[in-house]
Amino acid sequence: MTQTDNVLTPVEFELQLTGIAHGGESVGRAEDGRVVFARYGIPGEQVTVRVDDPAPDARMWRGDVIAVHEASAHRVPHVWDSADPLKHGQEVPGGADFGHIELSHQRELKTRIVAEQLARIGGIDVNETDYRGVLPPLTDTDGGLGWRTRMAYAIDEQGRISMRQARSHTLIPTPRMPLQHPRLEALRLGEVDLTGLEKIELAVSNTDEPPLILAVPTVTETGETTRAARGSIKRLSQHVAGLTHNDGPANDAPAASIAILNQISGAASDGLGRVERVTGRTWLTQTANGYSYRVTGEGFWQIHSSAPETLMHDVMTYAEAQPGQRWLDLYAGAGLFTAALADAVGESGEVVSIEGAPGTHRDAKRNLKDAPQARIVQDRVEGALAQLGHKPRGVRNRNQRHAAIDGIVLDPPRAGAGKVAINRIVSLAPNRIVYVACDPAAFARDARQLVRSGYQLTSLTGRDLYPHTHHIETIALFTPKP
Repeated sequence: MTQTDNVLTPVEFELQLTGIAHGGESVGRAEDGRVVFARYGIPGEQVTVRVDDPAPDARMWRGDVIAVHEASAHRVPHVWDSADPLKHGQEVPGGADFGHIELSHQRELKTRIVAEQLARIGGIDVNETDYRGVLPPLTDTDGGLGWRTRMAYAIDEQGRISMRQARSHTLIPTPRMPLQHPRLEALRLGEVDLTGLEKIELAVSNTDEPPLILAVPTVTETGETTRAARGSIKRLSQHVAGLTHNDGPANDAPAASIAILNQISGAASDGLGRVERVTGRTWLTQTANGYSYRVTGEGFWQIHSSAPETLMHDVMTYAEAQPGQRWLDLYAGAGLFTAALADAVGESGEVVSIEGAPGTHRDAKRNLKDAPQARIVQDRVEGALAQLGHKPRGVRNRNQRHAAIDGIVLDPPRAGAGKVAINRIVSLAPNRIVYVACDPAAFARDARQLVRSGYQLTSLTGRDLYPHTHHIETIALFTPKP
């Protein structure tokens, strides 16, 4: 390693990979004993790693595998050739960092990651609970491909749909993406000059409705759509019309609905933008286990095509909600779990659905309008919980705001619920807490707090709702300690 004028020179060295870390990186130790985290490897391999920022006094380094000398038996050809760094170098799009690992082994590694995070951060031994490991979704896609029902693409300076390079803001043109749903792939948006747009967001439902394209335009200082953006939307509309005419019978529905989302930053589901219809609808109908949901373009819905049915199944299995009970559904989105909980408790019970995002809250109100036992609240979870006091468990009048809580379902964002929300959940003393998490480390932090507050991790299931990536979904049941 050399250092010139405070600029570190990258180093390359051989490394034996011995473990897997949260975030999907394989782990090994350099000759000096330093821990090295390396992307694109598999535990058990002998590799060459490149470290671009080898700070001499750092306790750990992060690098990339650039050559494999002794390959794992679980290494396979990358499912997305364009994203294979061993073929194309490090300037490849992110989004499939496990694409070089056999699918069943991905799930074995994820099972280990969940257990290790709970042990290291949460102080919880999964061998002392009912841990089922990381399982496939109830309906698995062929080879773990084509599962993404929602995609977001940035638009580069040449007007091409693009994804960001991992750990970088560099945009990589992405004309095809094999993890996205076939009906999104069929839109062939890589053929359209989208100069003038900031990004596009795509969504497809599990009904026969056309997909929805949300175009986020560049705007003037006064918030008006620029001329370049208007031209781009016109080209996009013509492209979609051409697909409808050339790829199907004349009486087919449009190949896609198109809407404009006037929002400078954030995601569509933030609900802070204004959606304007261009053609078709500004919303989709989604179904799960016999329930139907309207989800607007700026609303939130699960990404994997089987995630809604899978998560509803797991949540309701753990909840065991009964008629007359009172449940909270926190970070409730469009009401995926609220609908099933409302049916389970019946009109003698109550479900309070709490969601902060305005657009998603409006979806929930529409979706639960025929369930009088469902109360839909728009508020930050911490604030809403502060309004819910606790009275003796004998109270069962759902018109009393402070009636006892039998159970709580929470599906927080990636950062987890956090100390304030967990403290307020514990103060309500529910008999069952069903926690849906998409980040094992954040979940482990919240689990540690729950255990220290008198709860035990009774059951835990992992679900591979993000195949060929390092991401993991977990569903956990906490009950009071005896």
